[in-house]
This record gives sequence, structure tokens and C-alpha cells, in this order.
Amino acid sequence: MSEAPPPVEVGELIKQLAGDAKDFARSEAVYLRAQLGERTAFAKPALLSLGIGGGVILGSAIVLPIGVMMALTPWLGAMGAAIAVFLTSVLAGGLLIIWGIHRLKAALKRPENR
Repeated sequence: MSEAPPPVEVGELIKQLAGDAKDFARSEAVYLRAQLGERTAFAKPALLSLGIGGGVILGSAIVLPIGVMMALTPWLGAMGAAIAVFLTSVLAGGLLIIWGIHRLKAALKRPENR
């Protein structure tokens, strides 16, 4: 017949369990840090590209109102053209913000309540 293993104290089992849990947590943290570092390194060129592209688009967005002001200047004068373009831009931006807020509020509701 086989002999039963020697009895192990509960305190020793708890210490062993705590040590294993601590080792597991450390290993998991190292793994997650490595994974995050790899993803960050992979995403850097994309983020740089997005930033540069956004800057180019912003520059283009500035040129359009200036062109409209130049086109309106013969009829409205320089100050009138600037005011007209400013007010139109503020109105368009305000309407987009209001629409966006309503969409976000609707998105937070259940589909049947929208």
C-alpha cells in the first residue's frame, strides 16, 4: 500500500499561495509593460503622420476663408468681408457643435429611446 503524503500546515499553504500570486502578478505586469511598449513603438509613426496631416489640413482650412474674404472685398470692403466670413464661420461651427452634442446625448441612450 502507498503511504499518505505528510500533512502540510495551512499556514505554509497560504504562504506558498501568496508567493505564487505575487510571482504571477509580477510576471503579468512585465508582460503587459512589454506589450504596451511594442504597441506604442508601432503607433508612433502613425501618430506622427496624423499630426502632420492634421496640420496640413488646418493650414488648408485657414486658406479658404482668406480666399473668400479676398473675393468678397470688392463688394463689401475688407472689413465687411472679414466680418461676413467670421460670422459665417461662427454660425457653421456653432451648428456643428450643437448637432454633435445632440448626437452624443442620443448615443448615450438606448436605441429604442433615441
